[in-house]
Amino acid sequence: MTRVFIELSGDKLDIEDLKSGLKSFKWKITNEGTKYYLSSEIIDELTDNREIISKANEFLNTINGAANILYSNHQRVQTGSLKIMGPNGANYVIVIETAYFKLNSRVRGVISTKADKSHSQTTIETWLDKSEKNKSVRDVLHFFNEITWWNLYKIYEIINDDVKGQKGLHKLIDKTELSVFTQAAQSREFLGDKARHASRKYTPPKKNITIDQACDLIIKLFDKWVSTK
Repeated sequence: MTRVFIELSGDKLDIEDLKSGLKSFKWKITNEGTKYYLSSEIIDELTDNREIISKANEFLNTINGAANILYSNHQRVQTGSLKIMGPNGANYVIVIETAYFKLNSRVRGVISTKADKSHSQTTIETWLDKSEKNKSVRDVLHFFNEITWWNLYKIYEIINDDVKGQKGLHKLIDKTELSVFTQAAQSREFLGDKARHASRKYTPPKKNITIDQACDLIIKLFDKWVSTK
């Protein structure tokens, strides 16, 4: 049987964020010395190298988003060289150029479960399972790949649509807190060019809110919402 291993490109701490979250999932991360590899029976069955990388990137997109919820400063882990091992033991490597930024990871302080490392691992796998069954969960994890005002507002919109509007949202998160976030995200006067809308008609919030505070709020909303899925 042919085995496919994709070398992962990224900082060790960021790759360990992902590895520690995969106990029994269909995707695995292993290491040989200083190199880390992603593998799965899903890609072992594929023969097109582009399709292999595409499948791996889809998975990394989801799990990177999940890790970014649990760990602040988590940087994207990407695909590197592709190693194919044939049934006769022969193997060859296909080099794929990638680049990454090196930053240390630290545990976030919003979701109550993530201070417990073993529970955090189960949490990541739970989110991965739900993302496979639910497009909204998958889309939300995608937008968590990068923490920007635009992405946080997209997450808010996806959850808002899923729970059928403000009435459903307010069962999950404080109405006043959410209002400060939505006003800030849409106000050009408050955020300048980072605002979702070019128009200045959106009133800035009376209370200041930083992007870190906004991220904590949206993570709290996500945590409540995803538990219903």
